[in-house]
Amino acid sequence: MWLANQGSIEFHLWTSRIDQLKQPDQVAFDLDPGDAASFKDVLKVALKLHDLLQNSGLEAYPKTSGGQGLHVYVPLAPGHRFEAVRAWAKSIAQQLEQASPHLVDVAHGATHHGDQVTFDYAQNSIGRNTAAPYTLRARPGAPVSAPLTWDEVETGRVKPADFTIKTMPQRIERAGDLFEPVLKGKQPLPLPDD
Repeated sequence: MWLANQGSIEFHLWTSRIDQLKQPDQVAFDLDPGDAASFKDVLKVALKLHDLLQNSGLEAYPKTSGGQGLHVYVPLAPGHRFEAVRAWAKSIAQQLEQASPHLVDVAHGATHHGDQVTFDYAQNSIGRNTAAPYTLRARPGAPVSAPLTWDEVETGRVKPADFTIKTMPQRIERAGDLFEPVLKGKQPLPLPDD
């Protein structure tokens, strides 16, 4: 209530909780289209990421960023370190870039340029943040960062503009909290011993 009273519109979160700030409990993959790419390209990359994660035995959950991008989250069991999670996320990004160099560009420097989807793994650093699920974004139309189903990603019929302050109450009533598994899931990453 205090933040709302201060006029805050957007809320951005770390990938760790206040009682364990140095131990992330989720991996955040941030996918953003270049200025010559489309949201459909972002959805294609998200599906490739989903397949790769499933082949590793990991469940992941997508949501729109509230802008033109998509976030994919992997809930984590306790005990991971930011450095190890970031290195693992970078290796996943590099695998996707190698498999689809025409479509995926691993972030290093400026993003949102060209006809590729920028895959930002560095969000998995202490202090970095992404738009919270269900947060409004301070943009025309009052878009919302909306959790999605993988079926919605696969059909490719969703657009960021579909999810606004006007449409979200009905969506939540119909679909429930699609982000809840991220907050309750506890998966170990396939990391080498560190």
